[in-house]
Amino acid sequence: MIIKIPKNLKIYFLDKRNNILLQFINKYGVIKKKISNDINTLKFKTGFLLKNSRNFKNLNNMFIFKIVMNNLMFNLFKIFKDRLILEGVGYKVWKKLNILKFKIGYSNPNYIKIPNGIKVSIYKFKKITISSISLIYLRNFKYCLRRLKIPDPYKKKGIRFYKEIIKLKEGKKSK
Repeated sequence: MIIKIPKNLKIYFLDKRNNILLQFINKYGVIKKKISNDINTLKFKTGFLLKNSRNFKNLNNMFIFKIVMNNLMFNLFKIFKDRLILEGVGYKVWKKLNILKFKIGYSNPNYIKIPNGIKVSIYKFKKITISSISLIYLRNFKYCLRRLKIPDPYKKKGIRFYKEIIKLKEGKKSK
């Protein structure tokens, strides 16, 4: 089974203590992906070859691996973007180097380190734009930020996604 490599992409096989690591490099960034030890690979200029094994589970792993690698290689040429919005009086976010500082209603500010492969820009201390070449990294980071202050359905305060609609609940009715 052969997987073709696009021209603008460089792939390196790194072997660290029997864990095989693939490193994908293009003009947008670098992504590392671990692969199973059950799959044998051979690299050549235009692609790499997956060797078949005797047991059926390994054959199944090879097909899954091929699908994942094809999706990963062709999604590396897209930049994924998403936005978050801080809603609430006094809620702010700042960026210094690769650290985000959140002031979101707690007594102390929250600090979040921006992972490699993710770019963050802030507009008017309230709107956060996140971009990455990996959709998985982007979503993980986006949900990590949202967990800091999930939107309150009674007051509509918190960190929400760009086009997320929060339905307000009715509070207690007094007699």
